[in-house]
Amino acid sequence: MTNIWDPEYTITKELASRLIEEQFPISVDSIEEIGEGFDNTIFRVNKCYTFRFPRREIAVKLLKSEWELLRIIADQLPVPVPKPIFLGAESHAFPRIFIGYHYLAGKAPQALTNEERLKMIKPLAMFLKKLHSLTIDRFQTVPYDEFDRLHIDKRKSRLIDAIQKLQKYENLSLFDLAKDYAKNVTHNTVPNVTVLTHGDLHIRNMLVNEEKELAGMIDWGDTHIGHPAVDLSIAYSLFPSEGQKQFFSIYGEVDDTTLKLAQFKAIFTIVSLLTYSIDKKDNELYEEGKISLSLVLLGE
Repeated sequence: MTNIWDPEYTITKELASRLIEEQFPISVDSIEEIGEGFDNTIFRVNKCYTFRFPRREIAVKLLKSEWELLRIIADQLPVPVPKPIFLGAESHAFPRIFIGYHYLAGKAPQALTNEERLKMIKPLAMFLKKLHSLTIDRFQTVPYDEFDRLHIDKRKSRLIDAIQKLQKYENLSLFDLAKDYAKNVTHNTVPNVTVLTHGDLHIRNMLVNEEKELAGMIDWGDTHIGHPAVDLSIAYSLFPSEGQKQFFSIYGEVDDTTLKLAQFKAIFTIVSLLTYSIDKKDNELYEEGKISLSLVLLGE
């Protein structure tokens, strides 16, 4: 059985180095793979650039949107985001585009204390408040939400199936609680509110510095014009219940429907990451995912 993250294209360090040197005035002295997501393989080059190569056909269109978007907004947000500087062309060796950026230093959050989580509330809330206030008419190439990310009825059965896989992998009351939520959650019509969204906010798409302070927001491949609940879901999966209240006091008041949609999106995203981590044997992500799921369902 195939997974949505299974690659359609593969890229090695050797091929990536050759493509970069052929197309740009860069001599590749060092290259290391620093990430592999659902859609892209990521390399750090010469310790100062990041290059992303698509792993799936769907990622090509997303990279094109990301190229146009981030060149406009990279200097307008209160948290650093990748700034694209190199657009790689299709070639016989690799028949898809790829993108190079200035390298953003930092690591994905791991083993955060409650205090460290609470320190991230204000910068994250201010970041999303600014992002969601940008005028969407400026972004002609950014798509609207084509995947109905907040459509509960369309995603409910997929969520239940994924949770059942988690239950088979490990017998946890947390997964039982998630399944009860999934069975009982009811559909909510998505309000007709549209903003520019990041589209895929979770612990692997954030960077923190050595002091565990928010240092960057990466992987904008899912950016789209959609409802803000898609991004606000991060408040549920990153902060305990008291932190969630503080977050929305800074971001601004939202209605009950938005809160329910944000919680659903948070659970759907985390469960997807947990099943991905099992398939990839990524125990670090698996343990972090369980913490995030506990925050969403229990507030602790």
